[in-house]
Amino acid sequence: MENINNYFDFIYQDIVIPFFKRLTVFFTPSHGLFIGYLFMAFLIAVLFYAYKNKTANPLKASKMVIKAHKFTSKSSKDDFIFYFVDKIVFGFTYALILSSALFFKEGTINILSFLSIPHFHVTPGIAINLVLTLGAIIVFDFAVFFEHFLSHKIRLLWEFHKVHHIAENLTPLTAYRSHPVNQGFFILIASLFTGIYAGGISYFFDAQHTYILFSGQNVFMFLLLMFGLNLQHSMVYLKYPPFIRDIFVSPAYHQLHHSSSVKHYDKNFGFIFSFWDRLFKTQIMPQADEVLTFGAAGERYDNYSGVKNMYVTPFKRVVKRLKKIIEGLRCQ
Repeated sequence: MENINNYFDFIYQDIVIPFFKRLTVFFTPSHGLFIGYLFMAFLIAVLFYAYKNKTANPLKASKMVIKAHKFTSKSSKDDFIFYFVDKIVFGFTYALILSSALFFKEGTINILSFLSIPHFHVTPGIAINLVLTLGAIIVFDFAVFFEHFLSHKIRLLWEFHKVHHIAENLTPLTAYRSHPVNQGFFILIASLFTGIYAGGISYFFDAQHTYILFSGQNVFMFLLLMFGLNLQHSMVYLKYPPFIRDIFVSPAYHQLHHSSSVKHYDKNFGFIFSFWDRLFKTQIMPQADEVLTFGAAGERYDNYSGVKNMYVTPFKRVVKRLKKIIEGLRCQ
């Protein structure tokens, strides 16, 4: 009887509750898809369309936003279906990789301790709190940039990242359209950088009083989400003024990255900050009212359409590439 109780307790605690949490992310402020952030993104989109089309009718502008996103298109439907299957149903598969940040954090602390570097545990004031909180965002964003750059430049990784780029219509859920291999690689790289940063900060500061959080989010990430970060993956071609775009990635800036045009290929890898692209010479600024088409150049969408194809096609392409590499080596 005790074994049966343990079994049901395991099912409830380790399967049911985590599944319910993944299912209710839209009501969780610590998640990027929280309904409040989506509403703010929609509101900004409505204001933008109202201004662009010179209408004071919010209902008319709202209809324009909804129509522009083609939520009934094959690409948009795949966004919804793939998100449900990969991130909600099979989301538990990422749990082990997510713990890697703790591994890198503890590893950093152990290395600093081994090197006999003085251990302080200083309780920071508000000014230092702000600096460390901003530092966490900068480190995370560079990790995202670096992983994104590698996923384009390393051809085998590109085959998995292509699942994200094949989307012909952008919605906030497109941001979560990532193959498990691509997602796993992203988590490892992000965990490496943020884990090292967190380890170093924890070594010198009181970890419980280090970062400024709001609604479970880094306060700067919260502000970014409230000001429309979800519009990066949207059909809202919103550009920022020069003094802002030199620092932050605008929706239009990231949409160029998704363009199927050759001139936009391997450009604008940034997620939050645009200056990484300027430093690595991968930047192209959006022009006025560019008409963009999205997708992966040279690929047919149908080859990736549907959950099965999104999972399987990248492996087929990798095998094909590896065969070519092996054949080339044999001919040498």
